[in-house]
Amino acid sequence: MVIKGDYWKLGQLRSGNTVKFHPVTLEDALKIRRTNDSFIHSLSEGVANGSIEVTKQFGSEPIPPPPTISTPAVIKRIEETSTRPLISYCQGGDDYLLVDYGDGHFDINHKCRTTALNRKLKASTGPIKFSATGEGIYNTVCIGNSMMIYYNGLVIPQAELLEYLVSLEEDLGDLHSITLPNRTFTLPLTFTHPKLTESIERYMANQRPYASYLPDTFKFVAENNGISVDDFKKLWLTADFVTVGVGFFMALPECLPADPRHRLNAPKMNPSRTFTPEGTVSWGGSCLAIYPVDSPGGYMMTGMTIPGVDTLGYKYGFSQDKPWMFEDMDVIKFEEVSLEEYDRQMALFRSGRYEWKVEPSTFDMKAHNELLRSVEGEVKAMKERQKEFQDKMVALERQLLDKWAEDKKASGVSMDNVHALLDEPDIEAIEAPVNANVWKVLVEEGQLLQKGQTVIILEAMKMEINVNVDDRLDGTKIEKVLIAPNDIVQSGKPLILVRTQTS
Repeated sequence: MVIKGDYWKLGQLRSGNTVKFHPVTLEDALKIRRTNDSFIHSLSEGVANGSIEVTKQFGSEPIPPPPTISTPAVIKRIEETSTRPLISYCQGGDDYLLVDYGDGHFDINHKCRTTALNRKLKASTGPIKFSATGEGIYNTVCIGNSMMIYYNGLVIPQAELLEYLVSLEEDLGDLHSITLPNRTFTLPLTFTHPKLTESIERYMANQRPYASYLPDTFKFVAENNGISVDDFKKLWLTADFVTVGVGFFMALPECLPADPRHRLNAPKMNPSRTFTPEGTVSWGGSCLAIYPVDSPGGYMMTGMTIPGVDTLGYKYGFSQDKPWMFEDMDVIKFEEVSLEEYDRQMALFRSGRYEWKVEPSTFDMKAHNELLRSVEGEVKAMKERQKEFQDKMVALERQLLDKWAEDKKASGVSMDNVHALLDEPDIEAIEAPVNANVWKVLVEEGQLLQKGQTVIILEAMKMEINVNVDDRLDGTKIEKVLIAPNDIVQSGKPLILVRTQTS
């Protein structure tokens, strides 16, 4: 992780730049931050006094040498007991500490523990506590078995924070039979919507024309698990989905069915979509996700509901301090509504008049663990059955992916030729400014360019992005066009090669 004292360098980066990483110790990282803070303080004093002549030049400190002994990723580990899972503590940069439960296999028991630990931290009134001014712990994000703690490393020494976290584990004790307070939401769900159809059509036109999951991602998830479309719909309307993470981006809730018999499996789209409409309910791995805003995405789209985020925090149920709705361990249920009713409820949401169906509830870990034990045989048989269908889908996907790659290769340009041209001194590249799809190519090889001319139109998130000719390339000649419509390009990659000497 980039240390906080070097964040300012990240702000200088642009497409095509090269980044080199240099390992430092936690102590050196904090020293660099203190040096930066000292510079800002002296600059402020200089401005206040009317002279900055005595201000030390910024960036004059030498880069510390690499540590002779590498810092371990795991700074402490507590072994598993009958009442507590394995606990690993990992340092991230100089302001983050990760607490991870278990051995990498997800377990709602571990999710319950991260939630309980998070609540204890937020209720703490001792020397180590939450601070709105950033002087202590200023944020936590719990996803799955893990919790990331955001803290001010200049104020809280790592050793003290670690000692405090270990003491909290002793306080938590055995949580296998606790009843955890939470909330239960009932959300409207429509399985079809013109926005979903448009998103798939756009994907097939601009990204990938055929795949095992196209054109019907809902049907694909059902077939991938050996069940009918009707059975898949029934699952959506009967399952309890436990929120196991709120984050990733824009407080996106990721939820796991509480009953392991409802845990279907689905791969992600490859490549991911550049556009997903807000409110999309999707399935990836064994979890569902509700997309809070229009965004890229890879989970299989299966319906639409009410998004759980209000960016400005003015709608009913939200605030500026908490512009998101769902929290860890909340349970989400769905009820099917017509397309017209869904659009009506979304109109209420957008106008701030939507009233959430939510009630206080509890999650009974004892009952949950009893359920896990009682259906163990059913789940094993279900996974074996799922594997048969998933193996067939994997084989089909591999076949279609190879065909797609061959089609792209046949219409592409040899990279050997590209590298040879780039080695020539009078060849320059017009590069992609962002990751996007190629929508239109407006020029051809041999054409003379003018400054400001639009040569390519990219598409990302329904937004058209013009690639224009830089002033310094005015009058250059196109040597090679490297892309075609529907290609996917990465930021900084060459799109067109031009020759600067045209005579």
